[in-house]
Amino acid sequence: LLPVGIRAVSGEFAAGDLVEVLDLAGQRIAQGLSEYSGVEVRLLKGLKTEKIRELLGPAVPGEVIHRDNLVVPTQGDSLTLHAAMIDMGDKAVAAARQLATLGTRRKNLILEAMAEALDARRDQIKEANARDMAAGRAAGLSDAMLDRLLLTDKRMDAMINGVRALIGLKDPVGQKISRWVRPNGLVIQKVRVPIGVIGIIFESRPNVTVDAAALCFKTSNAVILRGGKEALESNKALVDALQAGGTRKGLPPHSIQLIATTDHEAVREPVQLEGRVDLVIPRGGEKLIRAVTEQAYVPVIKHYKGVCHAFVDESADVAKALDAIETSTCSRP
Repeated sequence: LLPVGIRAVSGEFAAGDLVEVLDLAGQRIAQGLSEYSGVEVRLLKGLKTEKIRELLGPAVPGEVIHRDNLVVPTQGDSLTLHAAMIDMGDKAVAAARQLATLGTRRKNLILEAMAEALDARRDQIKEANARDMAAGRAAGLSDAMLDRLLLTDKRMDAMINGVRALIGLKDPVGQKISRWVRPNGLVIQKVRVPIGVIGIIFESRPNVTVDAAALCFKTSNAVILRGGKEALESNKALVDALQAGGTRKGLPPHSIQLIATTDHEAVREPVQLEGRVDLVIPRGGEKLIRAVTEQAYVPVIKHYKGVCHAFVDESADVAKALDAIETSTCSRP
């Protein structure tokens, strides 16, 4: 990409940053690594390479983006996964800034709109889930895995009620945790603020999609979700419903994003988006947790063995306790 062909420059970026290339209609036609900063490109745009080297010396790059660092998709192709993840991260950062300004009342209105959209789109969501179930049976998933994947009306109701339950919870954003005064009179306060952009990587249960998205939104965080391939169609339908409902009441664009690819690299990419993703939370088996932890460049909240433990007090009714333990352990393994 030569400076002579550039008509305008938008945004701020440094040399080496990934930038988008748009046509005159504003459509993205390429992405690449810039040889210059945004300030420099503004000064160089429209100039021929010879003029640039005459001004800055013969050793400076003659192009804004070298062809080896430029991705131009052919018709029908998408940009590389890495570039797509960078784009998703940038959009999430922009959304997080808007989310941080939303008041509690507005967030609760958006949550109610999300719950209503889930209910209104119940049939479409169940149809998408049926496609996942059919694919899962064809792939030989176990009965236990298929049960985790299944969305019944009862489970849909539980998801919807879960979103509405968040409306009644106190908004943590802005809460004052502690306060103290220094000897010189300086007042110091510790106040809860949003984290920013949270990446959540999880396995087959589609209800996690709604739980994670709604919790992140209530706390004014943007979220990038990466669910298991078994629930891809269900997850897309659920996220579409959340976005559509929330948008009606002012949900900022790209507050809830889903990585809609089953590529294994889609686990590595989001956990290495330093500067775009602030925290990653993996939810699943030990293999997934270890894979995320070992590859992550950003902070991770993790577990390995789970927290599925039952403790029985010595004063408990032993027969009832045994029934409870058996039910909690064996009813949905």
